[in-house]
Amino acid sequence: MSQEKSASGPDLTRGVMLAELSNGKLVGHVGDEEVLLVRGESGIFAVAPLCSHYHGPLAEGLVVGDGIRWPMASRLF
Repeated sequence: MSQEKSASGPDLTRGVMLAELSNGKLVGHVGDEEVLLVRGESGIFAVAPLCSHYHGPLAEGLVVGDGIRWPMASRLF
């Protein structure tokens, strides 16, 4: 039996208040796809919410410049 994961967080197609990015990150969704919004030095970026190498949650990382430093990764993404 397969279990489908429902998208979490706000529907980003409806927009979000800038205050919702107060910690620099917000996980939401566009359709069925989860998206991580990151408030970097030069703007707000939408990225995949999981590390491409270890599939860990990037929302648990630290925003550094225009990237996210995730503890399991050895470099910025």
